[in-house]
Amino acid sequence: MSRMDPPPPPPPLNDMPVADVIVEPWYQGKCITPKVGRLMEALDLERINIAKELNIDVRTIYEHFSWSFHVPLETPLGKDEKSGQDGETMRPLSVSEMNQQMHYYKKNDVLGPTDPESRYVIEDVPYGLVLTVILGRLLNCPASLHESGIHILSAMYGRDFLVENVLLQGLGLIDDDGLNVEAYSMQEWKEMARLGYFRE
Repeated sequence: MSRMDPPPPPPPLNDMPVADVIVEPWYQGKCITPKVGRLMEALDLERINIAKELNIDVRTIYEHFSWSFHVPLETPLGKDEKSGQDGETMRPLSVSEMNQQMHYYKKNDVLGPTDPESRYVIEDVPYGLVLTVILGRLLNCPASLHESGIHILSAMYGRDFLVENVLLQGLGLIDDDGLNVEAYSMQEWKEMARLGYFRE
């Protein structure tokens, strides 16, 4: 639950890189607009809510960006009228604002993928997002945005990312009918987390 999947969304869908086309470099942080940032915040809230149901304390997406990229969590609300200095009242930075600081001030922004077969999709979707969806269903805490994203990317790539995780197939959590959320009880999940394996 501490993984920061999904990764930052790619550029608009019609600008997604395609095979055999040279794509100019683009920066992930710079492309996190306010609307994209709000989507990321909503996705993160689904992850946080699932973690709470499991009584797991995980860092937020805000803490991730602050600790990983050395940008502040807060910014002064305004300037003091008398001194002209930043006031003492602070407000939280949004995900978009944190990413803009990464790009323009900290200069530690990272380049996004230019290959449509990037691990950001091919690996992170079936091996990162799908388990979040399974846990959400099992806990009656649905990760609707995560699941919608999986379906959208599946349609774009002409494949079903929801059932491609061979590890989950081996555990019986994916069968011919799709996700088999009821393969294990929550008590069995907790025991697996403690032991490192499911009992036969």
